[in-house]
Amino acid sequence: MLDFAHYASLLCSAVLSDVLEGMGHSHQAMRPFIRPADESRVMTGCARPGLYEITCSTSEGENPYALEMELIDGLKQGEIAVLGCIGPLDSKGCGKMVKFDTPVCADVKVRRGDIVFSDIDGVVLIPQEIEASVPERAVLKVAAETATRRELLEGRLLTEVHEKYGVLRRETI
Repeated sequence: MLDFAHYASLLCSAVLSDVLEGMGHSHQAMRPFIRPADESRVMTGCARPGLYEITCSTSEGENPYALEMELIDGLKQGEIAVLGCIGPLDSKGCGKMVKFDTPVCADVKVRRGDIVFSDIDGVVLIPQEIEASVPERAVLKVAAETATRRELLEGRLLTEVHEKYGVLRRETI
């Protein structure tokens, strides 16, 4: 597994989403209302998915938080819990975790070991099968975008700059 934390200062979720789409992996960005736990930080790590279901009652002596605590207590450095729910929870949070470390849909299919990258702009999932090829492509895209901005600020025409760097063309990522 690559150390995506190394790339946290170089990349952003928007660029990663563009790169993934250019590689044929569209729909890897979660919808805008799914936010990182702390928007002031870039968080990246391996996904540990957990699945909740709606329930408003528990059995006598049952701890409805047992699986949730097991997942959280079992997190290792570099792992991020990604939680999905079957149906909406109400304001009282009437739900409990029913399993973890199996694929869940938290707007995007999340499997254990997929890479989570979250920042102020959103949350992106990078499938583990292609994780090695994503960072280099993303760094190249950032470099092209930076050069495009620089040349536009220097007064070059958008058409010229676009022809040179092709930032808006998917085949450049």
